Amino acid sequence: MDKTKKPKLPLIFKIGVAFLIISPFRYLLLLGIPLLPYSRTVKVGLGSAVFIVAEILFWIGAFLVGEEVIRKYKEYLDPRKYFKKKEKKPHPEKKT
Repeated sequence: MDKTKKPKLPLIFKIGVAFLIISPFRYLLLLGIPLLPYSRTVKVGLGSAVFIVAEILFWIGAFLVGEEVIRKYKEYLDPRKYFKKKEKKPHPEKKT
């Protein structure tokens, strides 16, 4: 009954990942701000505040998860790699 345990991630890392996940959804709030029944100045101020909070959450999350994780996601989300064909490994020919 010896089960291998996964290493526990520190709480700071989990908080950083949560901040990185939450920050893009804050930008979606910007789409609803023009529909609010407030004056233009309130809408502009609210939009600015939402934008600033989203950026702060992203950068705090990036700082908490660490450089390696950010580098990994940058490589994964690189738009230059979206349409490149993946190299196929040649299959060994069967000899009969």
